[in-house]
Amino acid sequence: MQNFNKILLYIICFLLFQEDSVFAQNILAEKLSVEVGSEYRNTDFRWSIDGTVDDRYVNIFSELTFKPISSAGAFANLQYRVHNLVSAQISYSHLFTFNGKVTDYDYDGNDRTNPITQLNLKSNIGGMNHLKLLALFHAVENAKMNTTIGLGYGINSEKFYLLDDNNKNLRSTYLAKWYGPQISLDGKMNLIQNWFLRGAVTAGFLKYAGEGNWNLIEEFQHPVSFVQTAYGLQMDGRLGILYYFNKNLKLGIDGIYSYWKTGRGTDKLFLKNGDTPTTGFNSALKKSIGLRLGTKYYF
Repeated sequence: MQNFNKILLYIICFLLFQEDSVFAQNILAEKLSVEVGSEYRNTDFRWSIDGTVDDRYVNIFSELTFKPISSAGAFANLQYRVHNLVSAQISYSHLFTFNGKVTDYDYDGNDRTNPITQLNLKSNIGGMNHLKLLALFHAVENAKMNTTIGLGYGINSEKFYLLDDNNKNLRSTYLAKWYGPQISLDGKMNLIQNWFLRGAVTAGFLKYAGEGNWNLIEEFQHPVSFVQTAYGLQMDGRLGILYYFNKNLKLGIDGIYSYWKTGRGTDKLFLKNGDTPTTGFNSALKKSIGLRLGTKYYF
């Protein structure tokens, strides 16, 4: 009986070693991977500026709130292993806005008191583009767990519209651009058989640039009526399930969440008479939640 236990222990150790060896060989053989799929996002986005009304300072003079903005589209990730421990990745997604609302409020008093303008408009067209370049460092790789640390740069642009069914001439636009360096931690863990739990967190330092075209205000220049600049931070999270059909083909579904916020900045207005008055940009805040469904193929 004692000899049988020893033999059984040797067999288990051998199988475990073989599993890790095969897994490692597959990793080294997977030089190139392509992931494509569909994405849906529900986004809340807002910004505000301060100002002066009748020689009085107002801490929130004008505020735009896009809530909610529903968008859908596609994404693609291309990853290439340049070394046993290092991979390069490029990611891109494009979403089309199909539903949304926006409010444009101006105030005569501090802290959103005494509203002087209250516009409730539509924002059901537009689009979002996200591009990310990453260098991935493979920290842990075995049959049960895979963890990577990423360093890279992201470029994001989002175009919003202000529309009114009762005034077809209103077609104002706002373009929000966020870009900057970021760091990420990405991992997956084997649950049972071919099922894996995967997740990722990303933090970044952002530069923000907003550009508006208020097309019906004759005193403003067009197509650039004002620009806004600020610096901020981003936090992104992803959690999902991955299923391995075989060593080459995987199917995944992920929940995604983003929280991006700037600090104070500047708002520069361009008037037709050539004046460029500047006021304070309080902040921009974007929160979004969504879902991704994709397939990943290894070559």
